[in-house]
Amino acid sequence: MKNLIVLFITVSLFTGCAFGTEVPPAVKTAFDLKFAGATDIKWGKENKTEFEADFKLNGIVMSANFKEDGTWMETETTVSAMDIPAVVTSAIKAKYPNAIINGGEIKERAGKDMVYEVAVKGIKGMDELVVSADGSSISDEEEEED
Repeated sequence: MKNLIVLFITVSLFTGCAFGTEVPPAVKTAFDLKFAGATDIKWGKENKTEFEADFKLNGIVMSANFKEDGTWMETETTVSAMDIPAVVTSAIKAKYPNAIINGGEIKERAGKDMVYEVAVKGIKGMDELVVSADGSSISDEEEEED
């Protein structure tokens, strides 16, 4: 009987986490205004105070984060390797000549400069680089959020 109760609680917790993120109306409204026409929307929690929507807009895979009050925090847009600007790929190749670029994401953030999170191979110990849109800054990790 005890095992049955533990199993029920475990399944209930998993089901609640996997299928039922309650999104505040302010977040839904802000999302709908910013991403009108989005399809395949799936909501989750980024952290305790942010909601994340994974979706498609005009056939492009994207995600966006909003605070509980509907304040937009960031958008990530998936890009192929050939859609990454030459200035970004050139900067990577100059610093890491053996890098193989496999696409990535454009990351737009509230109050911060846009960056490219570029998926790479051929660099020991790294699988992603964060590169400024003008190629002037390359890091193997993103700066800490405030």
